[in-house]
Amino acid sequence: MKTNYFLTIGLLLTLGLALFTATGCKKKEAPSDAPPATANTQEPAPPAAQVAETPKVTVNVKPAPDEDTIAEGHAFPRLEFASLSGDQVNLANLKGKVVLVDFWASWCGPCLRAMPDLIETYGKYHDQGFEIIGISLDKDKARLEQYIQDNGITWQQYYDGLGWDNKMAKRFGVRGIPHIVLVDKNGAVHFNTDYDNNKYPLAGVELRNVVAQLCNAPAN
Repeated sequence: MKTNYFLTIGLLLTLGLALFTATGCKKKEAPSDAPPATANTQEPAPPAAQVAETPKVTVNVKPAPDEDTIAEGHAFPRLEFASLSGDQVNLANLKGKVVLVDFWASWCGPCLRAMPDLIETYGKYHDQGFEIIGISLDKDKARLEQYIQDNGITWQQYYDGLGWDNKMAKRFGVRGIPHIVLVDKNGAVHFNTDYDNNKYPLAGVELRNVVAQLCNAPAN
């Protein structure tokens, strides 16, 4: 009886040892050198820089008082003609440029004294958007053409041979020359000669500085 008891106990101990050996504490695997995976906590990359576009400013120029009136702060009235050289000139096509309209004549002493300033200013700022349109009150076409050639004047000229009855001069009420009008890039009159109010044509450094300002160019 006792023998059977001890045999049973021994058998149970043997089976328990076998089970422990099969299911015992396995050796933990060595931790990986790589850090455990974690949620991506990096701050999101900032969005690409956005460059604000410069809004295009639309300049609304006040219309000319009428078709025959030149007024500062208003658009220059319609001006179209066939030039002395046969080219078609339209002031509206020069929008975006600074334009000087010069009423003059080759027989006019003050006009001739003012011409070197115009030639110098044209040479300095033409490539930066400066144009000149001449309105000649000459009667003698040959004399006018000779003067233009001798002085290297290359800008367009209106000529009708009527002298003081020049159609453009009469249309705009020009009664004294030289008479200059400066038109800005938007087509608005920036400066208009007015002898009745002692407002004489711009000349010399003053002329070049105003043209430079209107052209957004370095001043003289």
